[in-house]
Amino acid sequence: MKCTRGIFFFIMFSFGTLSAQEVHYGPMLAYANTTITVATGNIVIGPSGGGTEKKNTGYQNNVAFGGYFTIPFSSSVEGFWGSEIFYNRTTSKDLEDISLAHLHIIPTLGVFPLRSNFYAEIGAGAGIMLEDQGLQTNFGDDIRRVDFSGKLSCGYHFRKIGRVEIGFYGSSEMVKSQAARIMFLATTKLQLDGLLKSI
Repeated sequence: MKCTRGIFFFIMFSFGTLSAQEVHYGPMLAYANTTITVATGNIVIGPSGGGTEKKNTGYQNNVAFGGYFTIPFSSSVEGFWGSEIFYNRTTSKDLEDISLAHLHIIPTLGVFPLRSNFYAEIGAGAGIMLEDQGLQTNFGDDIRRVDFSGKLSCGYHFRKIGRVEIGFYGSSEMVKSQAARIMFLATTKLQLDGLLKSI
């Protein structure tokens, strides 16, 4: 719940500053390749200690959609901060009876290396579970309705038009010590403010 409150206050602060700065915003649509990692029960010993082995249960294709905004840095550094809010469904090849739906709220930070249109972006926020079909049947009752979600991506910004982006998204365990989500997104973000200004 603390994570959810933190995201809420971030959004309220962000909207409170939008009117005073240059803001880029619009809808986003993504092809999502999703999977669920599960614990095998085996113990793995590594250089940093031991842990439970986890395996990938196979990727499946899904769709993600939502909206985003970015605000450029007001400094000599070429970059931006902002947030993504999007919905997606998570399924995997081997766990056919599990279908999950999440709403993601992910604050982000990005930079344009060498002042080019290419950018790198990181983000961290929350994934709020909206639907958990089959999860309880397979893993029991210890389900976390809000998990930590992180993002690492790179993309290209078409000025006043939008962005194309490829990103890796991972989550903390949605079932304690048993299951977590992974997804790769190929995303198109339409820069609605730039298109409206050009009309």
